Amino acid sequence: MKAKVLTVAALFALAFPAAGVASHVTLPPTPENICGIDVITTETGSGVLKIVGSGVELNAFEIDLTYTNPANGKAVVLHGAELNEDTFSSPTDNGDGTISVFTKFAGVTKLTIPHGPPLAINAGELSARITVDATTLDFVSFQVLSSGGQPTGEDFCSVVVAALT
Repeated sequence: MKAKVLTVAALFALAFPAAGVASHVTLPPTPENICGIDVITTETGSGVLKIVGSGVELNAFEIDLTYTNPANGKAVVLHGAELNEDTFSSPTDNGDGTISVFTKFAGVTKLTIPHGPPLAINAGELSARITVDATTLDFVSFQVLSSGGQPTGEDFCSVVVAALT
């Protein structure tokens, strides 16, 4: 689950066209499988991206992913609000045909039923190195450098399955 949010967050950050720009993104409904359940996912997000000295980017955003079970109409909403700092604008050449960027996320994710109470909350921070092929930009690795926070202790899939079935 956290990997999905981080992937979406990274893609969302790349969707901003220039430094110092506010943006709003709405993606079309997409069929997916979450925790063994076929769902339709809708995604909306908004935020601000600013490139500061030395190619460091600051990105403050919030995103909502709604997972709806088309078989019964039940839905859950994953809301994330984060501030991240990264080096997407100035990657490090690793000298072996790969490049790496460093990123640090701090924020909160909350899983709810629509207009309902929280089912799970995870707040904290994560620092990581993302490595890609320098030519193709194909994903190579994701290394957690540090993490901390206050998870609810709930297993994401068990909560999602219970809410969507």
